[in-house]
Amino acid sequence: MKSMGFFERLLHITSRIYPRSYEKRFEILLREANIDIPAKLYLGTTALVMLLVMAVAFVLSSIFLNVLYAVGITLMGAIAVLFLFYLVPLMAADARARQVEAVLPDAFLMIAANIRAGMTIENAILASAKPEFGPLEYEIRRVSTKTFAGSSLNDALREMAGRIRSSPLKRGIELLIQGNALGGQMASLLYEIAQDLREQKALQREINTATMMYTIFIVFSTLMASPVLFATSVYYNMISAQITSSVGPIGEVPAGAMSFGSAQGILKGSAITPDELRLFAIACITVTTFFAAFTLAQIRNGKLLAGIRYMPLFVLAGLGMFFAALFGLQQVFSTIV
Repeated sequence: MKSMGFFERLLHITSRIYPRSYEKRFEILLREANIDIPAKLYLGTTALVMLLVMAVAFVLSSIFLNVLYAVGITLMGAIAVLFLFYLVPLMAADARARQVEAVLPDAFLMIAANIRAGMTIENAILASAKPEFGPLEYEIRRVSTKTFAGSSLNDALREMAGRIRSSPLKRGIELLIQGNALGGQMASLLYEIAQDLREQKALQREINTATMMYTIFIVFSTLMASPVLFATSVYYNMISAQITSSVGPIGEVPAGAMSFGSAQGILKGSAITPDELRLFAIACITVTTFFAAFTLAQIRNGKLLAGIRYMPLFVLAGLGMFFAALFGLQQVFSTIV
């Protein structure tokens, strides 16, 4: 227990490197992801892992590279750790939100049916907690537990809305609270909310269908066309470097080796090496696929941060296509050149 207390104090101390606003943001994110860890402990763990990764990255990279490259790799390692510890709860929160939004209309319809059957709204909400609703069942039971323990229904519903990263749920709960405060027909109101949610889903499907051509263009240009063109440029540069090295210094060009008049102009100056061009291509593909993932998420889902889920897949697919195309060109033209 004593060592555990020391470790917790250490995590609290290391979490102070983050601003208070960052801690508040993670409190909300961890709550939406249903991760029962205090934000200070989570951020402290992130800081310790980040410092460990930075130390290991700097020591290992400084052995093989100069200090400037070692510092760059160390900073990249720190950014990767921060990104990973932010990505995990974000993806968990988005996954919970998608599960809730998929069954939300059915849940509202079930609550409306229970109210029409003569139940009070508190009992109607509790009776609608079904296992097939997934995370929503757990949240509904939390609401019922709090209301039967003495909390107001409005406060319990607002707390549930704050625990799920879903705009449709927040709008539906606000309408439900306003209708309950004004003494409206709750069954009819819940039925209308459910119908609106279903219409929103249908509209989202229509939007996805209408933007399918944009999606195809983004995927094709970033994951196929761009990597193949970069691979072609790198391979052409490799062939040019081989020809330049075989020709020798300018002025000693063998007769017939190059017959075009611009050969000397091509050979003048310091040429870009294949390794430099390959590194440039990798950087360009990484940046292009990174922003393409966020653009696609904005078009398809209407949420820019949803692109974080696509980003690793896009980057790996783009780089994989680049290296596959480069390998294919080398194999196809190796017997010709």
